[in-house]
Amino acid sequence: MEIINDFGINPVLLTAQIVNFLILFVILRKILFKPLLKTLEERKQRITQSLKEAEQVSAELAEAEKTSKQIVQRANQQADQLVQDAKKIASDIRSRALLEAKAETALVFAKNKQALELEKEKLRSSLRHDLMEVVVMVTEKMLNKSLSAQEKAEITKKSLKELN
Repeated sequence: MEIINDFGINPVLLTAQIVNFLILFVILRKILFKPLLKTLEERKQRITQSLKEAEQVSAELAEAEKTSKQIVQRANQQADQLVQDAKKIASDIRSRALLEAKAETALVFAKNKQALELEKEKLRSSLRHDLMEVVVMVTEKMLNKSLSAQEKAEITKKSLKELN
């Protein structure tokens, strides 16, 4: 106790100050520290939650980018396939048109050839007939007489045999 007196400490005041300090500590703890600690804890939780949400958004963004790349890649593949299909269809159409044109050309050629053959046969027949008349007329003049129908027919037959 002497030490307390040597330093000039009054034990009653020291006890009153300790009691005041404890009362102030309890009051501050109830009124100030608990709400302050609660606010700090809530802030810490919000920061932690915000960091988690930021990580989640970042992961979702990465997933969205990955998905969009896949969609673009699929769209490019589908576009390439459509172009290839269109080229094949165009090639098929061109081939069919070419075959149809060749077939039509061959048909026209065959019809024209047949028509020419018929015309040629008509001309031959007409030429034979005209030639026979000329032969009969020349023969008549050479013989200076008129021929009967039967004689004309015989001369025509002989002339035809010689021509064939």
